[in-house]
Amino acid sequence: MSKKNLKKCIPDLDWKVDEIINIDGSIGNKYYYKGKRASKVILEGKIAEEMAGYTLIYHDVNMILKWLNFVINEHKKIGIDKTKQSRLKNTPENLRDNFDLIKAFMIAAFTFYGKIFTKAPGRKIKLQKSIFKEDNEFLRIHDELMVFRHNLSAHSGNQKIESVQVSLILDSLKERNTRPLIVRTMDQPNAFTNKFLQDFVKICEFISDFVDKKIHQLNDEFYKNLTPDKVEIFYNISKV
Repeated sequence: MSKKNLKKCIPDLDWKVDEIINIDGSIGNKYYYKGKRASKVILEGKIAEEMAGYTLIYHDVNMILKWLNFVINEHKKIGIDKTKQSRLKNTPENLRDNFDLIKAFMIAAFTFYGKIFTKAPGRKIKLQKSIFKEDNEFLRIHDELMVFRHNLSAHSGNQKIESVQVSLILDSLKERNTRPLIVRTMDQPNAFTNKFLQDFVKICEFISDFVDKKIHQLNDEFYKNLTPDKVEIFYNISKV
């Protein structure tokens, strides 16, 4: 290969990616340069591992944003006053399906958020709380979200975010000898204030931007160290 500098191309014009999801769920993407099938080399090493880890985090945080958008829209459908906790015009039973959907998406969001800051051998990258060190408000939001993660979606912690109260209901007229009724009342977050959701969105948008910059920095670092000789080696081991 020539020792001249590597040619820079404009990905949007020169490269094409056919995104293919096989029936078993695996990815079988095909790549083309100026209409001709291109070969591929799976990269290894520190930069590739970090780029993969940050890509997974980027995917997770943007999934959270999609789920939060669903919850916000669901709140609008229900008609909850989100500036303060208030009574609903509809009975809870009429809204049970809505509440269950909100709860499912929020538990998923708390779980994914916690995963971003938890050590995971598979991705080798986790974010540290220190990324918020310049913003006390983000630190507060982060701590609040991790409380929900620890106590609601991960395991029951010290703070009772969810609980069940078992009660015995007695007839007001004891003379009737009515058999008492045992009831179980479950208390879980069914809806969240508008401020809580806005804070969740705000911190996730910050994380998304932070991780996106990290990926671009790694991308630049890789290309900075990519020489024609290295490209020649990659061609020799590449596969279509």
